[in-house]
Amino acid sequence: MKLAPTSSTTAALALGDAIAVVCAKMKAFTKQNFALFHPAGSLGKSLITTVGDLMSVDKENSVVNENATFETALAEMCRTSLGVVNVVDKDGKLVGLFTDGDLRRKLAEKIDIYSIDLKDMLTNNPITIRKDMLAVEALRIMIQGDKKVSVAPVVEKNNLLLGSLCAKDIIKAGITL
Repeated sequence: MKLAPTSSTTAALALGDAIAVVCAKMKAFTKQNFALFHPAGSLGKSLITTVGDLMSVDKENSVVNENATFETALAEMCRTSLGVVNVVDKDGKLVGLFTDGDLRRKLAEKIDIYSIDLKDMLTNNPITIRKDMLAVEALRIMIQGDKKVSVAPVVEKNNLLLGSLCAKDIIKAGITL
């Protein structure tokens, strides 16, 4: 009748999957093993890609000193595509974040933005992430919390700024929730 053997192939696939699951349990095959053998797939990428692999650093990152003027911070924000400026103290520790959203909110209030200090426009205590964190976990923190953010500062334990991570860069790397 020239029909495809759909029932037998489906049964063979199910049997093969069952054997694979039993063997994986017997050999204690972990998610990390899976990532090692399948690093290009979305599951593999989500198990091995860290924030440090994707974060913007050096010239790709926007940073100003806490004593910078508003104009300096705005120019720095426009220099990169992040839409934020990390504001640090003299030791490089994160003081706050100035975002394009902060700017829009101040403009909506009809405040003369050139007459107020940058410190008065900052997002204090922004969501931060760590360099060694998995990128998929960082994405979860950035888009599923009470505050949804598209960019987060990457800091060390003592709040020393290392860089910035953009959610679109995580997604562009093939990592999704």
